[in-house]
Amino acid sequence: LQAIKTALTPEVGAVFKYLIENKVKIEIITPHLILRTPSLDDADVVQRAKLAMWRDLQMWMSWAHDDQVGIEAVLDFIRLSISKGPAHSLLGFRKDNGAFAVSTGLAYEENSESYETGYWVPKEQQGKGFAKEATNAAIRYAFDVMKVKTVTTRYYEGNGKSASVIHRLGFTFQDTIP
Repeated sequence: LQAIKTALTPEVGAVFKYLIENKVKIEIITPHLILRTPSLDDADVVQRAKLAMWRDLQMWMSWAHDDQVGIEAVLDFIRLSISKGPAHSLLGFRKDNGAFAVSTGLAYEENSESYETGYWVPKEQQGKGFAKEATNAAIRYAFDVMKVKTVTTRYYEGNGKSASVIHRLGFTFQDTIP
């Protein structure tokens, strides 16, 4: 597992707590996408995309265990996302046709006091730059709105596409996790 790291100010927790308590939902518009906090109405489209590439997700995503294949896992993910705050998870939909194009977000890492970002792209949307565009928007939101000082990400060795996105986003290599 490769890790890309960059740390965090104490006031970020207060900002995130405010956003959660006030149930703020965000929408970020990029050149090709509308990124927004997920809702339960998104469950079916996310589930279809997840099932279409389940084997790939199991290779590259740490959450893609057998118990996560059903629709209930998507509903749990959305409920958790809503409870964790507006930027915990973001779903990206294409501006031109409304299709689900990417899942990204920001998760607080308590042990390292930083936020981690990641992404996955439905099979039919891959190779169009949506992972970079969406994750860049989430990172900009973290730095500009949440005032985060450090965002990390990681990828599994062998996942060249993800490594390429991470490199193009400007992350610097920190270490390899065994």
